[in-house]
Amino acid sequence: MRTLVRQESQASGFDWSYTAFRRFPMLHADNGDLILLSPVFLQERLTGGAAYWTLHDHFLAQGTAVDQFRSFHGQVVEAYARESVERMVPELPGGSRRVLYEEDMQRAWSPRRGKVSVCDIAIDYGWAWVCIEVVSGRLTQKSLSGGTAADFDQDVAKLVEKKVKQLDATIQHLDRHEEKLSGRPRTPGRRIYPVVLVAHGFPVNPISMSELHERVARAGLLQGVHVGRLEIVDLDELEQIEALHESGGPSLARLLADKQTANLYRTALNQYLYFERRVPLARPDRQDRLGREVMEGIAARYELLSQNPRGKAVGA
Repeated sequence: MRTLVRQESQASGFDWSYTAFRRFPMLHADNGDLILLSPVFLQERLTGGAAYWTLHDHFLAQGTAVDQFRSFHGQVVEAYARESVERMVPELPGGSRRVLYEEDMQRAWSPRRGKVSVCDIAIDYGWAWVCIEVVSGRLTQKSLSGGTAADFDQDVAKLVEKKVKQLDATIQHLDRHEEKLSGRPRTPGRRIYPVVLVAHGFPVNPISMSELHERVARAGLLQGVHVGRLEIVDLDELEQIEALHESGGPSLARLLADKQTANLYRTALNQYLYFERRVPLARPDRQDRLGREVMEGIAARYELLSQNPRGKAVGA
């Protein structure tokens, strides 16, 4: 571990030298003790971004298998996003759907042959639409931890080139033929809030968001007084909004609308919720249950809850 941290410090600087701990969140001491360095890193190692890279590198070594892994991972991320959104946006009385997916938009707007460019999820609140494009891939490690402006610039360019264009195309379709998708006339004064949902994080801060918004404007995308500023939301924040919904909190559309004029409008959504709205951040009930089941299974597997003859579990 000492060697890994030293190498990482030389490559990225000491402030960003934590990837080694994310890769190895537990240490097995010579006397048999198991030392937990970080519960957060352990959970991420098993189910989060660190797990993604472990599997990615494994399949990459097998050649073409990495493409199959990326495709499967993308399907899992989108399915999880759909599950979370459906829990916070129930159907209306009578079974009217408020959450529409890419296949629904294709049926509504595609010509007889071919497909149109649309986002992954569109949520109909009546007074507003929330359009969500899911990004299952990751930024380069340099963009996330101590890289240069050129590294970040390259990743933002990719984001605008593909994902934001799909959001913009969806908004254009809604402006022209909303009734074909919703089955009713457009609500006067309705707003549209575009969201890029990232699976593995994005460095959201006033500097990065200012740059992103400027790029979007220069590209002529997401224009119109009825279109809100682009928001970057990650899966953790989506879960926090789901938990807020469970406690009777405001809808996703209302949060996005309020954030447009907030003091912290260029910060991450969870920072806005916690520091400006004073909302305690939590996980949804289903996430807590799933997390407990996973961690209890791991503890049982490695005898962390029982006496280990070779040593004992030690938390750092």
